[in-house]
Order: sequence, then structure tokens, then C-alpha cells
Amino acid sequence: MIYILKTKSINKTDDSVQIRDVNFTLIGYFNFKNIDKALANCGLSDKKEIITKTIKTLKYGKIKKLEI
Repeated sequence: MIYILKTKSINKTDDSVQIRDVNFTLIGYFNFKNIDKALANCGLSDKKEIITKTIKTLKYGKIKKLEI
């Protein structure tokens, strides 16, 4: 199980995504345009499709729990 949080940037930098584990420990923090490399670093590259779909539909500032 992981948690995904999408945050909106107030500057000109890109919006970012946080991935946290069941203890809410940060395991990934990245810009959406770098998702391939970031998911590989987190060990979640095999779940890219479901995570990408979730991030695209997730509203800013909301947390989504994924059972993967």
C-alpha cells in the first residue's frame, strides 16, 4: 500500500508528486515529467500505469491510497 499526494507549485517550477509508504514515510518526491526515473528509483516502475493514471486524476493537495 502506498499514498500519493500531488502538490501545486506557486513558483514557475513544475508541480510535484510525493509517494509515501504505509508509515507515511517519504519514498519518492518528483516532478511529473520525471516519472519514469522516479518510479524506477522507488522500485515501482512495474506499477507505472496505475500510478500515472492516479496522478493525472488526483486533485492538488489531496491524498490517495493505492493498494498495490
